[in-house]
Amino acid sequence: MRDAAIALVERVQGHVEVADLLQLSASLLEHAAYELARSEQGGQVSRIILISAEIERMARDAKVQ
Repeated sequence: MRDAAIALVERVQGHVEVADLLQLSASLLEHAAYELARSEQGGQVSRIILISAEIERMARDAKVQ
C-alpha cells in the first residue's frame, strides 16, 4: 500500500491533482487521529485534527487557482 501511494504521489501534476492529494493527506491525518483516540494514546489528537483542517483549507485554495 505504501509503495502504491508513493507511486501515485509521484504522478501528481497540476493544481487539481495537488488539491486532491492534499485532501487525501487530510483524510489520512483524520483517520490517524481517530485511531489514536481509540487506542487511548490521544495526546496529539487535537493537534493532528488542527493540522488536518489546515491542509483541507490548502486543498480548497489549490482548487481555486
